[in-house]
Amino acid sequence: MLDELVSKRSTSSGKGRVQQTRCVDILLHVCTHAQYTTAQVVNMLRQLGAEPLPATMLITLARNQMTL
Repeated sequence: MLDELVSKRSTSSGKGRVQQTRCVDILLHVCTHAQYTTAQVVNMLRQLGAEPLPATMLITLARNQMTL
């Protein structure tokens, strides 16, 4: 299993450039990209003066779901 995480896969950019990327780096990108995008939305809402800001942490959303 660990061998699979460090193995490389062919990936392509939006411009069609093909490159080799380790699976572990792809997984890290997927996990952090969601947080980055969420932070961008929250910052936009903050600049617009939105209150209260929505809960965006996955653990908070999961806990709230359990109490329904």
